[in-house]
Amino acid sequence: MKTRFLFFTVCILFVFSSCSSKTKENAVAQNDSASESIAPINIMTADNNTPPQDNMAVTKEENSDVDLDLTNKSATIVYSQVFNMLCVPEEYVGKKIRIKGQSYYYTNDFGDKGYSCIVMDATACCAQGLEFVPVAGVTQPKDDQEIIVTGNFEVYEYHGYDSFRLSNATVQLAKK
Repeated sequence: MKTRFLFFTVCILFVFSSCSSKTKENAVAQNDSASESIAPINIMTADNNTPPQDNMAVTKEENSDVDLDLTNKSATIVYSQVFNMLCVPEEYVGKKIRIKGQSYYYTNDFGDKGYSCIVMDATACCAQGLEFVPVAGVTQPKDDQEIIVTGNFEVYEYHGYDSFRLSNATVQLAKK
C-alpha cells in the first residue's frame, strides 16, 4: 500500500514539475498583453452614484402579476436562470414564473407521467427542463410546440429527492 502511495505521489510530482518555464512565461506574457487591451468599465449608472439594478432579480415586475418573466430574455439568460432555479431553489419558492420553451410530455422510470417546458442554450447544444403541473381542465399542447408556461415555483419531495416544478400552471401556445 505504501509503495502504491509513493508511486502515485512521484507521478503527481512529475506531472507538475514537467511544465516548462517557457510555457509559464508565454502564459504570463499573453495575460499581460490581454489586460493592457481591456479598458476599465464604469459600472455606475448615469447619476454615477448607484450601481445598476440586477435585471434578473426575482422581484415583481411593474404592471405584472408575474415575479420573473423569462419570455423576453435571450436563450443564454433563460437557460442560465433555469439552471440557477435548480441550484438555489430557495430563492424562487413561491414566486410566479413565466417561461417560454418547447413542450414535452414524458413518462419517468416510475411510470409517472408529467409535463416539462424545455429551454435550450444559445447554441442549442444543451437543454434544461422545468416540470410543470397544469391547472385542471387545461388542454395540453403536443410535444415540440413552443409554449409559454406561467406557474408558481415549488419544491416537492419525489422518491426521497427534492424536485422542482411550476404548480397551478397555465399553458398557452407561443405566437411566432
